[in-house]
Amino acid sequence: MKPTRDPFALFLGAHDAIRHALAQLEQLAAWPAETPYGDEQRASACDLLGVFEQVIVPHHREEEREFWPLVARADATAEQRESVLGLAQHLQAEHEELERLWTQATRSLHGIAAGQREAVDAQALRRLVEAYRQHAQLEDEVLVPLARCLLSPDAQDRLAIAVLLSRLPAAKWGMV
Repeated sequence: MKPTRDPFALFLGAHDAIRHALAQLEQLAAWPAETPYGDEQRASACDLLGVFEQVIVPHHREEEREFWPLVARADATAEQRESVLGLAQHLQAEHEELERLWTQATRSLHGIAAGQREAVDAQALRRLVEAYRQHAQLEDEVLVPLARCLLSPDAQDRLAIAVLLSRLPAAKWGMV
């Protein structure tokens, strides 16, 4: 039986939004040092400031709360279970590092939004972009295919429902 909704598309869709934000960050990091930021760059920085709280943190918590535990409980061999747990621990550490890097990057984004070149650390922006791309690639190329194999169609449906419920406005206030 095929799941009614592909839960992995929900996670991969969030990665698409994050990759779009990373492309914007990369453009800002590459902006010539001697050139002042224009209205477009300042607006982009303002948009990116919201991405962390509205996209990245909720996405990380969704993976940590819904995705990884369900995969870890899947009907799997001891070796597969150990691999999943090791991968989840690695990804959790990456989430913590990415959130730290994003916090550093917000200083630069505030500087760009204010048009202050001296407040921008282009290297910090590039570090965040590279680290996040590697993280998303690991999830896309290792974790998602592994989960597709290990989770039954029923478990995939439960994952999709849990994720969709967590995205309802009431869930944001702890009502779901």
